[in-house]
Amino acid sequence: MKGRKTQVLMLDSQENLSIATKNYLAKYKITITVTNSLKNLLEKLTKKSPDCLILDPINEDSSIKKLIETLKKNETTQNIPIIILTAKGLTQDRIEGYNTGCESYLPKPFDPEELYSIIKTILRHRDYINRNILKNVENVMQRSICYS
Repeated sequence: MKGRKTQVLMLDSQENLSIATKNYLAKYKITITVTNSLKNLLEKLTKKSPDCLILDPINEDSSIKKLIETLKKNETTQNIPIIILTAKGLTQDRIEGYNTGCESYLPKPFDPEELYSIIKTILRHRDYINRNILKNVENVMQRSICYS
């Protein structure tokens, strides 16, 4: 998240909440593109891969589950972290969200500072993993060159 703006794609039908979230997170160099339909979300995903997805499945519950499963199976989108942000906050709803493949599940109402913390932590963890993978690949390449 250092040095460049984080790009987040958000699916939420509550326009006031989306605008407030977008404005709050802007101070942390997080740019949120908001869409209110699954169709628009899919169109935007084909054009550019965001750093993170925030989804509210309340209106399109079964479609969101299928979407998450599809994204996690697709080589291009499988590493996009997914945060579910929804009014459905029962334990069973959260378990179902995690089992579907989301990285985090935040029930509404929520504190935007907590959402920022979740985004920051998920992306820091992803960057750490990517750096270690790159370091391991470099080590393997160096060893193979030494033994050639």
